[in-house]
Amino acid sequence: MNKKVKYLFIIFIMLFAVLSINNVKASTNNLSISCSKSTLAVGESTTCRVYGTVEEVVQGVQASLSNNENISISNIQNVSGWSGDAIYFYGNEKGPGSFDIIKFTVTAQADGTGTISLRDYRPDSPIGFIDPNGDFLSSSESDFNINIGGGNPTPDPTPDPIPESNDSLLTSLVPNTGELSPAFVSSNTSYEMSVDFTTIRKVSFSTTTSHSMANVGNTTCNLPVGTSTENTICNIIVTAEDKVTTTTYKINIKNSSYTPPAPPSGDIFINKLTYDVDASLTPTFKKDIYKYEMNVNFANIHEINFIANVDSGITVTGKKCSLPSGSNVESITCNIKITKGDKSTTYIILVKNTNTPDIKCDLIIKSNVYTIDQTKKIIKVNSEHSLDTIKSNLYSSCGEIKVFNDKVTISDNSNIV
Repeated sequence: MNKKVKYLFIIFIMLFAVLSINNVKASTNNLSISCSKSTLAVGESTTCRVYGTVEEVVQGVQASLSNNENISISNIQNVSGWSGDAIYFYGNEKGPGSFDIIKFTVTAQADGTGTISLRDYRPDSPIGFIDPNGDFLSSSESDFNINIGGGNPTPDPTPDPIPESNDSLLTSLVPNTGELSPAFVSSNTSYEMSVDFTTIRKVSFSTTTSHSMANVGNTTCNLPVGTSTENTICNIIVTAEDKVTTTTYKINIKNSSYTPPAPPSGDIFINKLTYDVDASLTPTFKKDIYKYEMNVNFANIHEINFIANVDSGITVTGKKCSLPSGSNVESITCNIKITKGDKSTTYIILVKNTNTPDIKCDLIIKSNVYTIDQTKKIIKVNSEHSLDTIKSNLYSSCGEIKVFNDKVTISDNSNIV
């Protein structure tokens, strides 16, 4: 064998090995169709999905979905939100395993066999997966047949239920002003940031969910105006597709213009402190106690006006305290400062929002017209009392009380303690 032929033979062997490896590589990845039922009556529907199985790292997948005239396809839910019948791109590479690509509804139109098919995504590219380098790992074309008859369908002996995702994580959380600290990571749910409450009225967050069917609650946090509030805690709540699993990302927004209250000096006090909201101070007000807490529903109350009874010659500032709206703000601080000459004293009231999922609702009972079911966390009404009597003897810090024949509930579905 001359040298030239020998080199050509070696190159051929190497090329054959590479092609063989690629063919093996492609065969380890596949796309499949699955439906909850494989037998339908005309007019009946079932839920189907396209899912992928990979034994390597991939970046995305592309395929085209089609059907024959005996069935129709509707309600395509593309998991990634990208356009295309069956297309999914990950922000990060996807490792070995199986995962849903799209979900859709199939409705039987006529007797016979209904066929769902996966074919080439476009003429110049093969069906299949895209590896991190942008190369296609091809997958075999796939069909799924549904038997359609005019009578009642025979139940599928091995239905393939499509579980709803419990993924309630974010892949990004970005404020419209300032920066999170530490840098955002999906698994970390606690952050801090700093803004000037005197110039910025609200902070909005743009979010991206790990699963496209997850839902993000309120992403805007209103801020109290001024220099007396040290910080506001904002909650971004993500609910998974299963409507049960949630993740709360907590952001402590610090006020860069915060002015710490001066410590008490001298013998000046607030003799009596009242306010125009139906709530209670904890502990009970005493003139020589300077820190308190109270619970208020920020959805219904937007401002607290404090009335401070002081001796002659003492000035009072901070009597009006604005509350940010929204269920994702946990609390704010109201500072009431009294001054006489060079002496000053500040009373600090931490106002907690009862309209957040983390704060339970106080239900205050004024008489014995009820019994408490601790298991179900409801108030059972004693039947010998009228509904009006019962309602007049209950007070909630979390919203309107609704009285029914056998129980009492609170309008915003807060927990009852």
